[in-house]
Amino acid sequence: MIGSLLAVIAFFIYFEPFRIEPYDPNVEVNGKAIPTVQGSYCWSSLFSAQCADMIYVDALHMTEKSKPVIVSPSDKIHLSFDRKPDSLEVVR
Repeated sequence: MIGSLLAVIAFFIYFEPFRIEPYDPNVEVNGKAIPTVQGSYCWSSLFSAQCADMIYVDALHMTEKSKPVIVSPSDKIHLSFDRKPDSLEVVR
């Protein structure tokens, strides 16, 4: 009985079946974290699915609350996720 309860709790913690939005990416350059802004997305989990269009006039409007990060052209930007996405589109 306790084992079954622990299995159900572990399932909900690991799979997050009610999560309604994607995970935030981890972005770093030279060991320094770069903040990100959520764009439009479609997301599905075990019990729900949704698409959301983030309405921005342009890229400057989208990032107006973020501080700019200076990156040299030769710097490598590292992108990672706590959980691997099924697909990914990066727009510059």
